[in-house]
Amino acid sequence: MGCGASTHDASANPEEREANKAAEKALREAKKEEKRTIRMLLLGAGESGKSTICKQFLMTQNQFPQSMRLELSSTLKDSVGLWVHRLTLLAKKFDVSFQNKELADTVLMSYTMMPPPEGTLESCAALYADPALQTFVKQHRDLVAELLPPTAFHFLENIQRYTDPNFVASDEECLLLRLRTTGIVEYSLVNNTTGGRLTLVDVGGQRSERRKWIHCFDNCTLLLYCIALDDYTRVLAEDRSTNRFVESHKLFRHMLAFEPLQSLPIIIFFNRVDLLAQRSPLQPLSTVLTSFQGNPNDMAAVQHAICEQYLHEIPPGRTVFHHLTCAIDCSIMRAILQDVVQTI
Repeated sequence: MGCGASTHDASANPEEREANKAAEKALREAKKEEKRTIRMLLLGAGESGKSTICKQFLMTQNQFPQSMRLELSSTLKDSVGLWVHRLTLLAKKFDVSFQNKELADTVLMSYTMMPPPEGTLESCAALYADPALQTFVKQHRDLVAELLPPTAFHFLENIQRYTDPNFVASDEECLLLRLRTTGIVEYSLVNNTTGGRLTLVDVGGQRSERRKWIHCFDNCTLLLYCIALDDYTRVLAEDRSTNRFVESHKLFRHMLAFEPLQSLPIIIFFNRVDLLAQRSPLQPLSTVLTSFQGNPNDMAAVQHAICEQYLHEIPPGRTVFHHLTCAIDCSIMRAILQDVVQTI
């Protein structure tokens, strides 16, 4: 009768009791800190620019990890060499006569070994300068564009610089290098405006990655959602029969209706305005969105029509902010993200 519970073990010696008290205090402080931390979840379909916006956010707060910069520098070197290899294979199919055939054969042979042998990037840099390869690339620009990512030529024009063993990628190069995100990546940083703690959660957007999203929803404060404005001009990499706009719109509606996210304010980034301007005249929006009968060269009208397809889905009373963005444009993104930081 009269049994009671004690927070501390009465048999513990004074040192143990003090240690227990210190541990409990640290736990309470950690819970308080967790409640003060703003947790931002960055969602969107694959290749919508989430990871680029994430990098911009870190740079805006002057907290871009050096470890990430060095990793991207290494990846950049690997990528440009691989792109030259792909160009060489394609040129061979067209019977291009290289000025240095032996060098072309060396590059092709190097990528039969993994990793390629030391000196491969130097060989690739020399081969890319071959006039025969340069002429081939200019004559088959459209074909090459299907083979390489959009920013590849920016890097290839600077390939000689990447042969420097001390090369470290610039902010611009880190932003332009597009890598597919897999899994869940969290970044902890300090809000330079308020001094508070921020956690930014980046996730992969491909179908195979979305099943992992559910593990990110706990304790979120804000939903950042990224949408590629030029999606209607492309199909899914994992399902060539599905238009990216159709997939993206469906995913957005699903996320809005998902119960754990319904109470969160949303900031939408309507991204890739630069690529929309390039592609809309070539593939009018009306080919996918038949209700749009405007001029495909009127970018304001095209942007408005696409944005409205998403904004129309948002229920009344939901707190939403939206921005037109080009994730690789540092001046625009810095201003927008500073506004975001002040908002939160």
